[in-house]
Amino acid sequence: MESILEEIFGDVLIPRLYPQSFVAKTDINKIRDMLLHGPPVTGKSLIARTVRDILNVNPKVIRGPEIFSSVLGQSEQNIRDLFEDARQDQRNFGSNSKLHVIVFDEIDAVCKNRTQSSSVRDTVHDNVTAQLLAEIDGMIYLDNILLIGTTNILEAIDPALLRSGRMEKVIKIELPDAAARSAIFDIHTKALIRNAALNEDVNINHIIRRTAGMTGAHMEQIVRLAVQAAMRRDILKRDARQDQRNFGSNSKLHAIVFDEIDAVCKNRTQSSSVRDTVHDNVTAQLLAEIDGMIYLDNILLIGTINILEVIDPALLRSGRMEKVIKIELPDAAARSAIFDIHTKALIRNAALNEDIDINHSIRRTGGMTGAHMEQIVRLAVQAAMRRDILKRDKFDITEEEAEALEVCHRDFIEALSKITI
Repeated sequence: MESILEEIFGDVLIPRLYPQSFVAKTDINKIRDMLLHGPPVTGKSLIARTVRDILNVNPKVIRGPEIFSSVLGQSEQNIRDLFEDARQDQRNFGSNSKLHVIVFDEIDAVCKNRTQSSSVRDTVHDNVTAQLLAEIDGMIYLDNILLIGTTNILEAIDPALLRSGRMEKVIKIELPDAAARSAIFDIHTKALIRNAALNEDVNINHIIRRTAGMTGAHMEQIVRLAVQAAMRRDILKRDARQDQRNFGSNSKLHAIVFDEIDAVCKNRTQSSSVRDTVHDNVTAQLLAEIDGMIYLDNILLIGTINILEVIDPALLRSGRMEKVIKIELPDAAARSAIFDIHTKALIRNAALNEDIDINHSIRRTGGMTGAHMEQIVRLAVQAAMRRDILKRDKFDITEEEAEALEVCHRDFIEALSKITI
């Protein structure tokens, strides 16, 4: 990445950084356009943004197909309009004109390869390609313009764009090596360093080693997720630790529940062709926080999981999850208790008919979960409502009529028939 930036700086940017009246005296040939190509998310857009920052200009950025219009001829006019400000400034100010930068992100969406065989020719695309090529040819008379294009697949763009006199600088962007990843990491942590928000325990070399084969976008994502993890950790622990400091043994209890904790604390010992650095870091951070709970008397951590084997074994070591409880499918007594919980409101409001055979329902629900029991009650209530509406032959049920609703045994039979396990 550094060598690419040096190449761009030397060949493209230096003549733009000096006063144009001086550059005109040197007779230096200024590069007016360049194309960056390579695999997705390898930093092409980042390079374009870096060029923009160095030149201190606000570019016109065209992202893929947004140039196209359904109005006849408007797409071609949109291309011409992109270059019009530069032409106008050149006429008015000559060599003192300000620089105009146009960035085509995914230029292959605008300048499609017209030589590829197709049973149906896309006239609008062909016209837009021809118009863009004409504008680029006209740039020879403009000293105040820089065109930057990016593409993932070089073969997808029209070969005419690469002819002599057009895209003068074509640069391939590879996956970043260790030095490039380090530079990208520096870019995305610059604000953290500037605001003293990056702890000195951050091992940059470790991160760079663990990110081989990753792109610039991955590096940006790692920094973003790390910041989010720090924010989340700070929020979770701040109240508990503040209370512990302020109130000691009189501090209120703070409960933290990780539903599906395996999504946060993945098993790092399982083999994988690509290690997930972010997940590994989050797991390590969570384990560190749990170890720190030894100094807190005011906190309770609860985790839930469907498959014990998918969480990191380190979470189950002594001193961490001190109580591990296996929840089996509910037996008849447990299902009866769950049934009572979910019918409590019906009983309280006298909406449960006395013909309900609870034992029958309990026998029919062997092998079901608590969620199944809740669903059965809900479906039975819906069946009773539907039956009541059909009986009254109207949809505008009054409050008095609704109060008379009763959920009967047959409603539960209908509900049970809809449950599959």
